[in-house]
Amino acid sequence: MSNDQQMVAFYRVLGNVLYGVAQADRNVRPEEMDEIKKIVKNIWLDAEDTFDTFGSDSAFQIEFVVDYLYENDIEISDALDDLKEFRTKNPSLFTHSVNKRIIDSATKIANAVAGTNKSELTYLVELVEILHED
Repeated sequence: MSNDQQMVAFYRVLGNVLYGVAQADRNVRPEEMDEIKKIVKNIWLDAEDTFDTFGSDSAFQIEFVVDYLYENDIEISDALDDLKEFRTKNPSLFTHSVNKRIIDSATKIANAVAGTNKSELTYLVELVEILHED
C-alpha cells in the first residue's frame, strides 16, 4: 500500500470516528456537521501532503465519509473498533501529534452543541484509551 493509499484509509477511519462522536447521543446536529468541516480545514488539511486518486488532499476523505453517513442516516457502532484495528496495523501513523489532533478534533465536535454530554464523554474516554494503548 502506498503512503497516499495508507493516508486515505486513515482519514476514512477517522471520518467514522469523528462521526461517531456526533452520533454518540443518537442525534447528529447541523452544528456538529459544521464543526467537522471546520476541523478538516483547520486541523487536518495541513497535517501532511498526500492525495487521493482524484488529486484532492487525502484529509477531505473525512468530509466525504461524514457527509455520506449523515446524508444516508447511517448508524455506526464499530468506529472505535475499526480505529483500534487500524492503529494496530499502522502504529507509525499514530504519533503523539496525530493522537493529539484526533483527541482535539473529537473534543471540538463533542462541545459543538451545549458542551459535552454523558454519551459523548463516554465515547471520548474510550477514544483516549485506544490512542494511549501501548
